[in-house]
Amino acid sequence: MQNYVDYLGSFFCNDLIALSSLLLALSFLSTFKMIPYIAKFSLKYNLTVKPNARSSHYKRIPQLGGLGISTPTLIFCLVVGSIILNDGDYSNLLAFVICLVILIAVGLKDDIIGLPAWVKLMSQLIASLFFIIVTGERIDNFYGIFGLYELPIIHSYLFTLFTFVIIINSYNLIDGIDGLAGTLAVLILTCFLLYFLETKSAFEVMVSSSLIGGLFAFLRYNFSKGKSKMFMGDVGSLVIGFLLAVMAVGVLSNGTIDNLNYTNKPVFVLALFTLPFLDTLRVFFIRALSGISPFVADKNHIHHRLFKYGLTHPQITTVLIIYSVLVIVSSVVFKNHNIHIHLLLTLLVSIILLLIILLLFYLIKKTKKE
Repeated sequence: MQNYVDYLGSFFCNDLIALSSLLLALSFLSTFKMIPYIAKFSLKYNLTVKPNARSSHYKRIPQLGGLGISTPTLIFCLVVGSIILNDGDYSNLLAFVICLVILIAVGLKDDIIGLPAWVKLMSQLIASLFFIIVTGERIDNFYGIFGLYELPIIHSYLFTLFTFVIIINSYNLIDGIDGLAGTLAVLILTCFLLYFLETKSAFEVMVSSSLIGGLFAFLRYNFSKGKSKMFMGDVGSLVIGFLLAVMAVGVLSNGTIDNLNYTNKPVFVLALFTLPFLDTLRVFFIRALSGISPFVADKNHIHHRLFKYGLTHPQITTVLIIYSVLVIVSSVVFKNHNIHIHLLLTLLVSIILLLIILLLFYLIKKTKKE
């Protein structure tokens, strides 16, 4: 039996594409089977979300779908990691699992009874700082942006912690319509997966593959109109946001083996998160001009704006995912430029495209009214 386990470990270590395919399939099937039971449980005990200032729905919907996504990811990473990872990497995996357990517990409690914003923020800080310290994964280089290269260790820890919090919360803020958060996460994780397959980073391949499989299954129910319809809830957005941050920091950490000459990696990572970052900045700016707290829920997000212009949830998700793809492609097109020119061009494309989208659908709505 031990020889068989060793053989499997050796096989998957040498064939990360096979490992990725296996985890994608297992996570998809597990989440697909789990979510209907979670939906029934949520409806039975009234664990549903009611319409509020942020939502675009008009009835109560079960909101524990994130549990069906995160649980298979946690289990399969633990099991497969015990087979293919060395002792050092497996210790890092255990630290990663502890962080997930913390965020799953906080997310579940918030979805069931509600939690103050500061409690959720503290849980993010604790989990993120624990992961950074135990694993040593941190952003330690700016790759020449603003003339900065290697960061002092304290600055490196603080900036990495800031990155975790920004990614987690900006991702949470776009979870306002069917399919958008899940589909965007699939897009970002697929880009990360391709990178980590090239750099042969087994830990990151395991995590991203497991999560992509679970998200694909979740989207089937998130887009549903029947009783099995499900939101990911905070238990989903907290965990997925954290995992996206782990992947981003993994790309930007000098500890990641990288022989691919990705000299402008920070710009590529920013391109992946353009939609949630710009949406968060836009909403905070609007709230500041209105003299209200940036943390008060409203309907000023980009997806809410498009909803007011008459688009359905699937249409909004399609438009914004195409937008994200175009920004990512533009960043690839400009990759051979100096990092500052690369950053500037990517930002210009992302802002101009977003303005075009908002103006186009505003004019379409105005024309229909006339």
